[in-house]
Amino acid sequence: MDNGAILLHRVFTFPIAPKHIRNARSPRRNPRNTPKRPQNRPPYSQWEQKRTQIKERLNNLPAYVHQAVETINKEEQKMGRPPKLDLEKKVNLFIMVRFLNKSNRMAEQSLHYFQPLFGVDVSCKYIERLYSDPEVKLVLHMSLFYF
Repeated sequence: MDNGAILLHRVFTFPIAPKHIRNARSPRRNPRNTPKRPQNRPPYSQWEQKRTQIKERLNNLPAYVHQAVETINKEEQKMGRPPKLDLEKKVNLFIMVRFLNKSNRMAEQSLHYFQPLFGVDVSCKYIERLYSDPEVKLVLHMSLFYF
């Protein structure tokens, strides 16, 4: 081959676009190349059954908490200041604060707004003390046993 033929060969075989553009897929895909959906997905009816079961259990959560409080043998406090809330209300307050998924101060403000509905007026420090209260932990453990 002479120089002219080599030059023509290089011109016609040289890639016009860079490699990353040449290898890119066109916006229109061939139906055979489309990714398939995973086959291990649970059926919709099974998912709906689990959803209704969880919904029912969440509706019964106060009953589970009440049943757990009833099973605990608690001695009455004879000295000191009487507790602000009984054990059942403490646990319900703790669960509600965790469902709000907010900090203790923000939960305190939310509870202050809804105080006429819940009848609870507590500080953020009181909410913090619920995390380390052994009775609350015990009732939560027992109520999840019924859950």
